[in-house]
Amino acid sequence: MKHSPALLASALMCALATACAASEGVADKATAVDSTLPECPVAAELAGGKSIAAFNALPRQLQEKMDDHCSPATVSSMILSHEGVCRIGNVPMTAASLTSLKDSGEPVALMFMAPYRPDTHAALQALLEARYAKLPLSAYRRSVPVHQEQTTIVSQPGGTMVILGKPSEGMPGAWMSSIQQLAPGNVDLVNRDLNRCR
Repeated sequence: MKHSPALLASALMCALATACAASEGVADKATAVDSTLPECPVAAELAGGKSIAAFNALPRQLQEKMDDHCSPATVSSMILSHEGVCRIGNVPMTAASLTSLKDSGEPVALMFMAPYRPDTHAALQALLEARYAKLPLSAYRRSVPVHQEQTTIVSQPGGTMVILGKPSEGMPGAWMSSIQQLAPGNVDLVNRDLNRCR
């Protein structure tokens, strides 16, 4: 069965930990910000080679790739680190993924994730809404059900959407806050059901 990059991130977070039960300790540790962490490349607005270079430069302990057989085919690169791969404001993000078109390498979505905590999630929401124009939640169309609930959606000056999500109630595994960056025209591409084109 194919899985989304966000579900893959949760599984890899558990692989990095001694057990999934340790995720609460990871979340506590994440509140201490490492000032040497680079800023997550959200401001680049998926600017082709610039976004790819910034993603490739992020620190990592573990890396995985996932491709699909849909049309157009995409490749998702996932990186993780307990110490953090980058930060958004004062919140260290422990996982990141870049989804690109397989043929051209053009990026279609960036995602950054951190263990879910109400306080850090609220901090991310406040930061995004202070930086960018807020959109109604209806701006994000869903093609398939997913395991995240949208908290806020903002629009960057170039039109790129940034979506903050939190885990749906009852979701098993490591609970993550996610910040996903994508162009409105790529919503269906990013959310398509990969099991229908195996």
